[in-house]
Amino acid sequence: MRRRFVSAAALFCGLFLVGAVASASTVSFTTAFEITSGVGTGTNTAHLGAATFQLLGLTDTVTMPQASTPFGSLTYARNGEVGPLSGTFGFKLTVTQLAPAGVGISFGQFVGSMNVAAGLANLSFISGVPIQIGNVRYTPQDVATFFAGSGGTSELRGAITAVPPPSAFLGGAGLCGVIVAMKFARRMALEI
Repeated sequence: MRRRFVSAAALFCGLFLVGAVASASTVSFTTAFEITSGVGTGTNTAHLGAATFQLLGLTDTVTMPQASTPFGSLTYARNGEVGPLSGTFGFKLTVTQLAPAGVGISFGQFVGSMNVAAGLANLSFISGVPIQIGNVRYTPQDVATFFAGSGGTSELRGAITAVPPPSAFLGGAGLCGVIVAMKFARRMALEI
């Protein structure tokens, strides 16, 4: 009877560790952007004269690790603007992790400029610091892009990685496995 208990304990510990690793491999999340400085503060759309730069979030489920996955998009519209203009805008990226649940925020900025003579708009998107929610890290990536003509769209991307659990957890789990194995071996030796 005791052997069955030790075997069941070893099986339970093994399934617990496999389950913990498997549950961390997939994550569902939603992103949202808000302009924090410049014309358009409090919305997801920055204005440069009549031209607009709209930051759009998304909802996705990914398997980690992802070196570069979409975090959202930036849509540019000239809207008849004739200037050469430039501006700097602050933004806030909010990541809401749906499973496992949590919320994190990162701040960054983007610089937009337009040169009507060349018919171009360029944008430098300087991402904020990584966001960590539980054991998942979201790292926004910088973007530099040009738009020709009256508008266009560019993807905003980032990396999503699992942060390893603290070494104390792994050490404790390993110690649990060693103790169970030693008890099992001792029990087997006593029965022989």
